[in-house]
Amino acid sequence: MYDGVCSGIASTGRCWVASVEYRLAPENPFPAGQDDCVRAFRALRDMAAQLGADPDRVGVGGDSMGGNLAAQVALLCRAKPPAFAWLAYPWVDMAIDAPSTQTLAVGYGLTTAAVEWFRGQYLDARDLGVAPAWERIVAASPARASDLSGFCRTFLCTAGFDPLRDEGRRFAHELAGAGVDVEYRCFDDQVHGFLSVGGAVPSSRRAFLEAAAWLRGV
Repeated sequence: MYDGVCSGIASTGRCWVASVEYRLAPENPFPAGQDDCVRAFRALRDMAAQLGADPDRVGVGGDSMGGNLAAQVALLCRAKPPAFAWLAYPWVDMAIDAPSTQTLAVGYGLTTAAVEWFRGQYLDARDLGVAPAWERIVAASPARASDLSGFCRTFLCTAGFDPLRDEGRRFAHELAGAGVDVEYRCFDDQVHGFLSVGGAVPSSRRAFLEAAAWLRGV
C-alpha cells in the first residue's frame, strides 16, 4: 500500500527511506507500535554508516498515524534526537476535540467516526460506548506532551478538507512556540491521504512533490 509513497519520497527527496513494519492494533495496542518505531529508529541510526548513510542525518517521518509515531519517536529520543521530523496530516491528538473534527466530520473521505473507531482499537477500548482512559489519550498524543523543547527540526503539512487539520496546525504552532524550527503548510484543496493519490489527482501530485521536496534541504 505504501511502497509507491515511500519510493516517491526517496526519489523526490533524494534520500534513503526505511519503511518500518511495526506491530498493529488491535492485536498489539498502544504502546507496542510506538515502541517498535523507537527501536527501529535507534537501530537504523546506529547502522547508518554500514548502509552508506550519514548517522547524523537520520530523520523520522510519516503520514496520519505514521505522523503520530514519528512525532512520538522525536519526543522519546530527544537525548539523541532525529535530524528532522516530516509529518504529513499527522494524527497528533487522540482527544479528537479540534474544531475541524466537527466541521469536517463527514463527506471528505476520512470521517470523525472512523477516527474515533481507530482510537478505540489503538488504545484498547474497543467495547461499544467505552472511552479510553484520559491517561492513555495523553500518553499517545504528541500534541499533549507537557514539554516540546528539544524537538527536532520539523516539516508539518495538513490538508484543508481533513478532520485532523486543526490539531496538526495547532501542534505546529505549539512546536514553534517551544523554539522548534518548524515549516508548516496547509494544502487547502486536499483531503486526508493525498500522498497516496498523486497518480490519479494532479493537484495531489503537486502537493506531494512540494512536501517531499523539503527533504532535499535537510
